[in-house]
Formats: sequence, C-alpha cells, structure tokens
Amino acid sequence: MKTLAAVLLSCCALAADWPFACNLKALTPDQRKHHEQHTIALFSAIEERHELKDGYEFRLASPVTLQDAAEWIDLEGKCCPFFDFQLERKREQGPLWLRLTGRSGVKQFIREEFRF
Repeated sequence: MKTLAAVLLSCCALAADWPFACNLKALTPDQRKHHEQHTIALFSAIEERHELKDGYEFRLASPVTLQDAAEWIDLEGKCCPFFDFQLERKREQGPLWLRLTGRSGVKQFIREEFRF
C-alpha cells in the first residue's frame, strides 16, 4: 500500500512538469471546425486584455454572448485540459470577462497559441 501511495504522489508531482500539449483527437472534425470559428470570433472581440500572474483576462465585446464563451470553454477544455477558465458577467448587462489561467508556464503558452 505504501508503494502505491508513493507511485501516485510521484505521478502527481510529474504531472505539474509535463509540457503543455493539446489533445487534437478530443474533438470530432465537426466540433473542431465549430471550435475554430468560435476561437476566431472570441479573440476578435477582445476589447481589453490584462496580464495576470498565471494567465490573462479578456473583456469581450457584446457580439460575443455568455453562451458563445461558455461553448468555447467547453470545447477548449476538452482539447487543452490544463487551462483554468472563469467567466464573469458584470451586473446590469455589464461587460463579459474571460479569465484563462493555469499552472506555471501557461501564460507563455497562451501568448504563443493565440498569437498576441
């Protein structure tokens, strides 16, 4: 039993050091096409961007709905499970914010992946 616990702890420690890699087989071809369209629309709608210690937050223009952003998160999370996502809608139909964060190194990955 002690050995199994040691192996599990070792695996968990290694997981934090694994490189960021998207699982391209996590989406069907139709889902991938839909996701690509959502990605273009979402990142074209960024009106403001703030750098965070572990990622970025983006204020999205009104053409992007809460449902659009949630659908993008659902698909992105399937192929890139190392991201942490947070959506926030300010009161009285205020701005929609998307926070994209994760473990050490994810900020550089975001910059390279989404080219900004």
